[in-house]
Amino acid sequence: MAEHFYPQIAEFDQLLQLAKEAPEQLDLLQQRLNETCIAGASTERSAWKLRRLLMQVGEIKSKYQHPQLVC
Repeated sequence: MAEHFYPQIAEFDQLLQLAKEAPEQLDLLQQRLNETCIAGASTERSAWKLRRLLMQVGEIKSKYQHPQLVC
């Protein structure tokens, strides 16, 4: 069975503070984590599914003006 790699992320309170004070940095962090997960996908199909899911999430996020409403 293949080993899975899950990137470490900050604590919730730190992420919330980042969302309030520097939402652009939080977006960059999210993009890096997404890219890491896609790169670590076990198959190309899994990577494709992750990309598709991210596109759907992006469509939902684009409907909101305030970054905290997206959460």
